[in-house]
Amino acid sequence: MATALDILAIAAHRDDVEQTCGGTLLKMAQRGYRTGILDLTQGEMGTRGTAQERAREAAEAAKILHVSWRQALDIPDGRVENTWENRFKVARVIREQRPRVVILPYWEGRHPDHCTTSKLGYEACFLAGLAKLEVEQTLSSQHSAFSTQRSAKARRWSRQLPAGQLARVIPPPWAPA
Repeated sequence: MATALDILAIAAHRDDVEQTCGGTLLKMAQRGYRTGILDLTQGEMGTRGTAQERAREAAEAAKILHVSWRQALDIPDGRVENTWENRFKVARVIREQRPRVVILPYWEGRHPDHCTTSKLGYEACFLAGLAKLEVEQTLSSQHSAFSTQRSAKARRWSRQLPAGQLARVIPPPWAPA
């Protein structure tokens, strides 16, 4: 089994994590923490670009953010629903990756997929910790019940930051490390 993640950010779409908590993941990775991203959809309904373009962009973003692990599930974009099946899909990932902290989208917002992902992720964290719940018959014993230590909510910042503020989170490439 791979080393457990310290932090797992769960989002509805590829690019949501980058817009909400990408700076946090980068900072934590720079401090030696193992970070990961779980996108629930492939991004096939996105106005700008295709699912394939989104996949390439997500892979590039993962490199920039020094993310240790990234995966996208097959939940339909624009139709994220808080069903048992979808909760099991996410709970399975939580059991496999064993993150100490899970970052979820803020529960209010313009896009219904974001709101649903917040509740779905919260409930999947709970399900992942139930020892008597089998989320998949093929899971090995190393993917047994697992409870995260904490969960947090990330929200997209909708106003422009003052000049220089972003550099506090993401230093320019020319700045000494």
